[in-house]
Amino acid sequence: MKNLNFIIKIEKTDYNNLSFAKIINSKEISIPESIVWEDIKLASKPAQLQISDKVDNKTDIFTHKCVFKILGEWNTHKHYAYRLTTVDGNKLLLGCGSRPFVISSISENHPATMTESTMTEVTLSYIVPFKAYYIR
Repeated sequence: MKNLNFIIKIEKTDYNNLSFAKIINSKEISIPESIVWEDIKLASKPAQLQISDKVDNKTDIFTHKCVFKILGEWNTHKHYAYRLTTVDGNKLLLGCGSRPFVISSISENHPATMTESTMTEVTLSYIVPFKAYYIR
């Protein structure tokens, strides 16, 4: 498993907004600048992004897992695409304008002691036959 640089910012947009995205090469994608991104308020930084690779029926399968903590509510019923910004300014795209969608799940913590965190942990999962594209 490989870890990318520290993820310091996460934004989301409706997946339909990416219908005009254009793949430049195997690592880069171009998306319209007019897309409106909603900033996700991270309760703690950095977020964690892991990308793992396996071969299934002679096809590469990349599993992207992004984990971060928030203080507010989270909607798991709507499909979004996510723009992740690293500490050095690179931007990665999780999701696209069609299936497969990024799946989000939450873990709410009700701790047994006052010293444990009560923040909600969000996990984004994206399983596709390509690695997350860098946005250019």
